[in-house]
Amino acid sequence: MFIVANRKGEEIANAYDYIEGGVANDRVIDTINLYMAGLMDVNTALIRLAQHLPNNQMCLLNQELTDKYLIFDGTECIE
Repeated sequence: MFIVANRKGEEIANAYDYIEGGVANDRVIDTINLYMAGLMDVNTALIRLAQHLPNNQMCLLNQELTDKYLIFDGTECIE
């Protein structure tokens, strides 16, 4: 599991140009922590994680992709 590997300090993200997935918020991280502590098996953890509504994030790790496809369009002040 990608999140678990990152929480263990493994630098697996370096193998990717682009990563997209759910934010590990408090409810999600509780499940991850229980799994990592051996208090929950992988099947139970996956069932619990599947019940969470996604709150996605993305990360561009390749500067060439960022320069080519990410275009600054401006800013707006919201009051």
